Amino acid sequence: MSASGFTALGLVCDECGEHFALAVGTGKSNPEKLSDPFEAQCPLCENQSTYSKSAIQILTVSQEGERP
Repeated sequence: MSASGFTALGLVCDECGEHFALAVGTGKSNPEKLSDPFEAQCPLCENQSTYSKSAIQILTVSQEGERP
């Protein structure tokens, strides 16, 4: 069985360094609908920062729901 279940667009928090899903931080899953730069809030530390679209990453998520 593969370790990866699916991929999601995500960001790395400027404050705590943790990865979080783009849709969770912005309320939008389509990066084309975001301004550049755009604001996002980390759901872990609640830091709100401004990110460029180039900061968006593709995150691989395991079947258990955690990054490998």
